[in-house]
Amino acid sequence: MNKGTFAKRLVLPVMAGVLVLSAGCTTEKSSAPVRDSRPIPTARTAPSPPPPTIASPVAQPGEHVVRRGETLYAVSRLYGVPVPDLIAWNNLSRPEQLEVGQILRVAAPQALAEPLAPPPPPDVAVSPPEVKREPRGGKQAWSEDAWARLQPQAVDSVPPATISRPEFSATEHSTPKPGVSESWMWPVKGTIISRFDEAVGEDSKLRNKGIDIAGTPGTPILAALGGEVIYARDVREYGNLVIIRHNDEYLTAYAHNRVILVKEGDAVAKGQKIAELGNSDTDRPKLHFELRKQGIPVDPLRYLPGL
Repeated sequence: MNKGTFAKRLVLPVMAGVLVLSAGCTTEKSSAPVRDSRPIPTARTAPSPPPPTIASPVAQPGEHVVRRGETLYAVSRLYGVPVPDLIAWNNLSRPEQLEVGQILRVAAPQALAEPLAPPPPPDVAVSPPEVKREPRGGKQAWSEDAWARLQPQAVDSVPPATISRPEFSATEHSTPKPGVSESWMWPVKGTIISRFDEAVGEDSKLRNKGIDIAGTPGTPILAALGGEVIYARDVREYGNLVIIRHNDEYLTAYAHNRVILVKEGDAVAKGQKIAELGNSDTDRPKLHFELRKQGIPVDPLRYLPGL
């Protein structure tokens, strides 16, 4: 092979490589095409309707709608209503489990009654309505004759406030009320220092919704009737408080205890020890005892047996 032929064979591959490299450089310098990944516009669609709104509960006069984080005690403080009242008026079986949006009655049922009819004209004489009550403490059932014998003479001439009524007998048992299959028993023995509906407090304007019984600290407090404990904790103005629901109609409250011996949800029997007498949130050792019928305080002395 001569020198000319060898040179041609050497030069041709070198030139081919140069051309390839030049093409590659040209390709790298060229910009890549821009690709739009957005979807092609289509016909305009209407926006989705908002989800339907649920109307919030609206409280009527004498009611409260429970808000998030509220407790029964907070509602009690907000309206100045004792916790036992709220429990009784709303028939709460689990007072510690309020639900957001729950409507609570915060006024006594009788306070929401329809207004009385307007008084008659002055020139029209109207006889006072006859109120029939069972003779309290008597041995005979109610009758027209028994009622007549209990009335003072010349009732029309005596103001209603001065008409005397027979006192409760200390030797007779009260008649068991409807819905209660057995008689009540005293929660503690002691001296009654404040009776039902008496004025209490320094201003003498507050009314007593039960009776107060003085006693020695540590004296056993007994369930006045069997039932279920629905409240057992400390609360302002009542101290260590126990509330027992006996049925759909009656419940009892035991306040100012030194110590509580039952818990919420416990079933208790009549006469069972539920607490010890004390002076929690009060100025002296005593038991404050309340009896509620359909949420309304009633005089416990009309239900308890004679001392």
